[in-house]
Amino acid sequence: MKEKFYIPIIGIVLALPIVAYSYQFGFGLWESNQEWAEMGSAIGGFYTPILSILTLVVLVKQFQLQKNMHKHEQRVISRDISFDMVEKYAVKIESMFTQEVVDDLVRLAELEKGDPEAGKLKSKHLDIFTLWATVHAFLKNYKKQEPTMIIDLASIAVLHLTFNMCVTLEQAFVTHMCDFNEERFEYWFMENA
Repeated sequence: MKEKFYIPIIGIVLALPIVAYSYQFGFGLWESNQEWAEMGSAIGGFYTPILSILTLVVLVKQFQLQKNMHKHEQRVISRDISFDMVEKYAVKIESMFTQEVVDDLVRLAELEKGDPEAGKLKSKHLDIFTLWATVHAFLKNYKKQEPTMIIDLASIAVLHLTFNMCVTLEQAFVTHMCDFNEERFEYWFMENA
């Protein structure tokens, strides 16, 4: 709405020196070079600061637009990297799944922390948990940057691993891989559970 008023205001500001000069000295065609020089000097004295201020306003506005564009580009790049990396890790985890691995992970999710069988299964599938920790890190960081789009990023893992497998990995990871002294991992796939 404000943009509609900029052009008329600028037009009035630019016309004002001519109107003021005409009111003070009259308007017409002068015969001597001296009168033309005086008029040019007077109008130049009016327009120089006006155009300097307008130029400064345009430069500030351009700087703000470039700053916003840079911020937007950074967000897009960050989003693309996050989505690509989560997909890369989810595909890698998916490629490691066999029925035996899935059964082991389901069993591990059911076991209590400190169970000897849990220790063996945890060691056996440490590479999967390392990849899953990276997926969690991307989810956590992305939620800080784009909280409204976190579902889109989490859905990439679900697309490759299924929702139930993501929940199973998450339960096993939080139970057996997180130290109680460190920050507990958020349940991305069971937030309302």
